[in-house]
Amino acid sequence: NQVGVSQKTRVVHVKTDPVTRAFLAGQGIQPGATMVVLAVGADGAVLVEIEGRSAHLSSVIAHGVMVQLES
Repeated sequence: NQVGVSQKTRVVHVKTDPVTRAFLAGQGIQPGATMVVLAVGADGAVLVEIEGRSAHLSSVIAHGVMVQLES
């Protein structure tokens, strides 16, 4: 399922290769982190806000970041 714009999520699992996982962790995207989706591109790429910063994730990387919706 795709998360919509302005939805607050919590990262549950990052299912990527170790190098990508390390990069994402450096951006604050790791299990337990809270993110807000700012934009979703036609190709599935997403722009997220995490810890007051924004990060662009390609569709391939975004599909590896498992989240749950926060209320």
